[in-house]
Amino acid sequence: MYKSNNFTLPELVVVILVITFSVVLLPGIIANVLTLNNSQLCKANLKKCYDATISYMNDHNGIRVNDAKNGRLGEWGRVLFDGSYLKNRKAMSCPNDPSPIGWHNTYGSWISNTREINMRSAAYAKVPPSKLLIYADCFRSDDKHTPKRSINKLNGCPSGPYHGIVTFMHVGDKAGVITYDGSVKLVSDSSFKGAPPAFKNADIVLERYKNGRFNPVRKVQKFKGNSYLIPYQAEKTDMAKRHPIPVNSAVSSGKLVYKGENHNGYKVLDMWQSPMPDPKKPNHGYDMVKNIKHSIIYKGNRKNGGYNHHANLTRYNGLFYVTWSNQPYGEDCPGQRVLYATSKDGLHWSHAKELFPPPVKVGNRKSRGSYLAASGFFVWNERLFGRASGHQILYWTNKAGTSRNPFYDETHIYPHVVHYSYICREVKPDGTLGKIFVMGNNPPKADYEILKQSQVEPDLKMPSSGLKNLMVQGPDTKRLCEPTPYRTKDGKYGLLLRDDNFSHRKYATFSDDGVNWPVAEPTNIPDSPSYTVALSGSDGSVLFIGNHMAPRFDIPTPRHYGRDPLMVSWSPDGYKLMKTYAVRSGPHNYTIPREEVFGRGGGAQYPMAIVINGKVYLMYSSGKEDIMMSVFPLSAIGVNENIKFSVLR
Repeated sequence: MYKSNNFTLPELVVVILVITFSVVLLPGIIANVLTLNNSQLCKANLKKCYDATISYMNDHNGIRVNDAKNGRLGEWGRVLFDGSYLKNRKAMSCPNDPSPIGWHNTYGSWISNTREINMRSAAYAKVPPSKLLIYADCFRSDDKHTPKRSINKLNGCPSGPYHGIVTFMHVGDKAGVITYDGSVKLVSDSSFKGAPPAFKNADIVLERYKNGRFNPVRKVQKFKGNSYLIPYQAEKTDMAKRHPIPVNSAVSSGKLVYKGENHNGYKVLDMWQSPMPDPKKPNHGYDMVKNIKHSIIYKGNRKNGGYNHHANLTRYNGLFYVTWSNQPYGEDCPGQRVLYATSKDGLHWSHAKELFPPPVKVGNRKSRGSYLAASGFFVWNERLFGRASGHQILYWTNKAGTSRNPFYDETHIYPHVVHYSYICREVKPDGTLGKIFVMGNNPPKADYEILKQSQVEPDLKMPSSGLKNLMVQGPDTKRLCEPTPYRTKDGKYGLLLRDDNFSHRKYATFSDDGVNWPVAEPTNIPDSPSYTVALSGSDGSVLFIGNHMAPRFDIPTPRHYGRDPLMVSWSPDGYKLMKTYAVRSGPHNYTIPREEVFGRGGGAQYPMAIVINGKVYLMYSSGKEDIMMSVFPLSAIGVNENIKFSVLR
């Protein structure tokens, strides 16, 4: 019997329905399945991060790595990955995050202070592990094209106004989280709700370390729908109680008083008597120095080098001599050389000449090799000598210093640098240069000959102020640097230091002999941070020139405050800075786009100054691209022009 192969009407209807289902409904079902799979994968990722963290803590006496400790993107993930605690970088991010895998979009690391924290300490015993958040989906406000992105850290010291936000990235407006008992959850906003300050009825507690105890955050603000912002709060510790220091000699003698405490509980020396900087006001609220003249010594350019820094200034035989570091690709890169120029009046300058040539072939920031940094001039036996410090990049390390690499990569971005003896050469009155020689037995590596001192100037000795041991450290900061010495009115020596850990304060100490220095203490002198130069006056007064324009203190997130404006402050005695003026204000107008040359930013910075015949000659780098000079009379800042000022070196 013949059987037709044609569809019957009922069969045709079924086929059409199947096709319709496949075209219209199936993609949505598949998408939902994939979304559900992503939710499960997110939970699996969080568990891997948790297991890796616990393993790290077991190997490090209960200490957990803290993103805020170093302030670098994805620090917790970098440490766990570099230490092989976490094998797969994809496990550090939510699969619903559409951005490429990278350190900028890991899970939020929920820790709150600038130190690694010990979860075995008694301070955490009050917090139920089932409520204490460790990692979570989170939001990065600077991703404007898509709101549901994550950032490396959710902590008590956010690097921006909206960092530190739990974001609900999964179906049903839920966020993936894991707590310290190892519980992985997809939770809604109700899990974070509770009655402040205790959050007793919250499933998950958002807390921070404060005053030696782990306390709940006082407030959780709603932000952009289903996100919650952890507002910034300054953190205090009991460090001062655990490590007290003697009363400062300037306080015991009545020269200064303490005013308030810093975030570590140490008393603050009340040295800044001017109003605090206000970035909303012109020149941050300070009067601009009148009768000031500006000139360009050297303008950075692509051909001859867009990075120019390390300003040094002196006067010899009626001429101003300036020297600085120069490099095409960026700060302290291989082949960095030293240039110099001269002027009769400090405003009109000769063409720049090479004082010290590139020691090796010029390279970018990812290259290994030697470089030089300008270190000024000195006079010996009525002869002028230029000087440069030598350095060499050997390899790169990660932030923690736990691994190294012979080549720069995404993880190893910190160069390991070795330092060599100074090299010198004479600058003769007719402009010719003497032979290059080393002051010591360890010359920098160079493609040209560097002679021994015994071959050129066997009797030469660099002048010295007699000051020693200037790298004084504070009681509560890892590294103070760039010391600025000066004389006080009562015959003592003062020393200001920059806090390289971004407290945005200067630290100060005072010495009887300039050799033995007590611990440096925090002051209320605002700092960008940047270098400050001090000029000691013959009447005991002091001029301080630097970027004293930070509007806030003790912010643990590493950042610079722009180094704009450059300011001069006058102190009658070296203890209290009574009045302040802006010398140069406004952002630098880059000839070469800032991003194309490594290590540049800010405005007028890193000054060097001398006073001649009642006028201040102030040399500085503008944006680390141009080398500038500003000249103004002492009378413009209310100082007697007959006072002699000098810089201690």
